Amino acid sequence: MDVSGESNGVALKEVTYQDGSVVFRIPADWVQEREGDGTDVFYGKGSDATLRLSVMHAKASQPADAAGLLHGMLGAMASAEGTVREFDNNTAVATSIDRRNENGLEIMVQEWTVISPIPPQHLRVAVFSYAFRAAEAESAQIKQEIALLDREIVQARISRELPPARKPWWKIWR
Repeated sequence: MDVSGESNGVALKEVTYQDGSVVFRIPADWVQEREGDGTDVFYGKGSDATLRLSVMHAKASQPADAAGLLHGMLGAMASAEGTVREFDNNTAVATSIDRRNENGLEIMVQEWTVISPIPPQHLRVAVFSYAFRAAEAESAQIKQEIALLDREIVQARISRELPPARKPWWKIWR
C-alpha cells in the first residue's frame, strides 16, 4: 500500500483518477473500484458509506478567459443550495448536502463539485459525492470522514491538460 501521509492521525494514500485528471488522498485502508460508467467508488472496509468520483469536461462555444468560464459556472452554482469557495489557483469548490430515499433507505449525500478551467475555453468538473445512512449523520466517524474528505478534496490536484481526443465510436476501425 502506497501511503502518502496522514491527516489528524489517519494514514492516507494518494489516488490517481483514470488518466491523471484528478489526484487526491483518501484513508489508506479504503478500497477503490471502478463502476461500468467510469465512476470510481471508494469505501472503508465494513462501512456502508461510499465516496464516488466522476469527471466531466465542458467546452464553451467560443474562446473565453479562464476566469470568465469559472465565474459563469460559479454563478449557476451559487443559485443552488450550498456553498461555493474560490481558491487562488483559479479553482472553485461548491459543496452541498442532500437527503434522499433510495429503495426505502434514508441516505445523506455530501457533494463537492470541483471546477478547474483549462484555457482557453474548457473546464474540468470533478464531482465527489459521499453517501451515508441518514441515521449515522451525527456519528463521530461520519463527521470525521466528511471533515477529512473536505480537507483532501479542496487540495486535490486537477490537471490543466485536455484529455486526448478520442475517435467517435463509428470511426474506430479507420
